[in-house]
Amino acid sequence: MFLQTSQIQWVTMPKIKDIEAVSARLREQTKLIRQHKYSYSRIRKSALDAHTDDLNKLLAAGHSQAEIVRWLAENGLKINRSTLCRWIKKNG
Repeated sequence: MFLQTSQIQWVTMPKIKDIEAVSARLREQTKLIRQHKYSYSRIRKSALDAHTDDLNKLLAAGHSQAEIVRWLAENGLKINRSTLCRWIKKNG
């Protein structure tokens, strides 16, 4: 199915009167498009933060990280040991 010439609607573009204003607007739009969607200053909550007291008690009792990971898995939180290690360095 091809369009007939009579079906095409031609759009006329307005002439640019102020190129500086158009350029500034386009640059501002580009900055907004390229802006990071995630703010690095925002503090992300870890799933482990809800278990801080229990984790500290287990660490104080001398349990290994592997044992703590198994305990978390038993309670429905599957994480990697390296994740626990990073959390301990940051919060422990």
